[in-house]
Amino acid sequence: MRDEDPEETPESVPRGTIVSGRYRAERRLGAGGMGEVYLVQHVHTDERFAMKVLLSTIISDATALERFRREARTPARIDSEHVARVTDADVAPELKGAPFLVMEYLRGEDLDHHITERGPMTRRDVVSFLQQAARALDKAHALGIVHRDLKPENIFITKREDGSAHVKILDFGIAKFTSGATSDLINKTATSPGQIYGTPLYMAPEQAKGESKKISPQTDIWALGLIANRMLSAKDYWDAETLTALIAQVVYEPMQKPSQKGFDFGPKYDEWFIRCCDRDPEARFSTAGEAVFKLGQALGVIDADASFQPGLPSSVAAAPPPSLRQATEPRPLSRTELQLAQTGLAARSKAAERAPFVKIAILASLVGVAIAIGVWGLRKPTAAERVAAQPNLSHPRQDATATGGATAPQPLVLPGAAASAEPTATPEPSISVEASASASTKVAPIKGGPIKRVPTATTTSKPVDPPKDPKKNPLDGRL
Repeated sequence: MRDEDPEETPESVPRGTIVSGRYRAERRLGAGGMGEVYLVQHVHTDERFAMKVLLSTIISDATALERFRREARTPARIDSEHVARVTDADVAPELKGAPFLVMEYLRGEDLDHHITERGPMTRRDVVSFLQQAARALDKAHALGIVHRDLKPENIFITKREDGSAHVKILDFGIAKFTSGATSDLINKTATSPGQIYGTPLYMAPEQAKGESKKISPQTDIWALGLIANRMLSAKDYWDAETLTALIAQVVYEPMQKPSQKGFDFGPKYDEWFIRCCDRDPEARFSTAGEAVFKLGQALGVIDADASFQPGLPSSVAAAPPPSLRQATEPRPLSRTELQLAQTGLAARSKAAERAPFVKIAILASLVGVAIAIGVWGLRKPTAAERVAAQPNLSHPRQDATATGGATAPQPLVLPGAAASAEPTATPEPSISVEASASASTKVAPIKGGPIKRVPTATTTSKPVDPPKDPKKNPLDGRL
């Protein structure tokens, strides 16, 4: 963030002041009509932030307070990396009760200062910067939020760790909330009826005429057209010398093509600008993303045959860095790699030829297993098999007989039997078995200590058909 001239008005928050018990004021970064911005440091984490303090002279203005509150809360609603993040908002006795908000400390400069110091920007940079701004605007518009004061001063240029430019939009203080916004914001107003809000050089005709009901996302798209022209030429599109003349040009005088005013960037750019800044909002581009995409095509930095896809970032036709080219561009295969590739293709071809026979063999094996299972289920179980299977089937009366009281059934597993590592909630088969007191088969005591109760493994079984002779049914007719 650009520091101001130290010879301007003195700071209202002295250096070293601890605000709200957690922010130490270091120096003033700037001042405006509503407040001052200070560089502060968090006393617990040492992280630096930018603190905006509302001037004490306008604390009693309800509209100004609502604008301040809106500026604090709107960035969180949009939640975009291209909107300056606000981390805190409060009032503090050290500021004589004035409200403040804390923002991320941005190192860089706003777009207006960038153009003033460096002159016209390249076409590629213009499209790249505005693409980032458009992503934030489209997210805001989808939430029913119209910035309404989009201008170079409110577009900040900082840098990522890799040195690439990172654009952020500032100051949603006079944002317009349409019917798509949440009710708690629509019911509040940050402007007064009959007044005009915005910056005259970038305000749309509906703003200049005070038609607040016509404010829409296309209002910001109008401003994008004028900002793009300023970035390309380092000059303002309007040439009026007074505010009255400027309003007349914005609202009433015929719109001239940029080439007619000395901004010659080609006929396709003229067409783009006239549509972006059409006095009829419905004739403008539908979204900011679409407007910037078409700008890239008009300037020749986006492929003319490409089609715009809403919600997806548009790539500028720039050569990738060398490291990226090496990772993405195809290279010729060596003779060894080519032989390996041909061998792999031949192996896959043979595997494909054998696939039908393998499938037939697997199917035949499955049929054989199914037949074996069916035969096993139909045969009559022996007495030893019945005794071995009995402990794995739970029944309340079985435990009651052994312990002399009613207890919850517990699965049993004989020593040496396989058990699952942890219990499972899968129910046992639906067959109930009760031990018969008159069973002729006697079970010998099991050596090796008492039977341990451990969870049984989950098993599945097929229904067992009863034998033809019910008198010899080992399950005692309980199916």
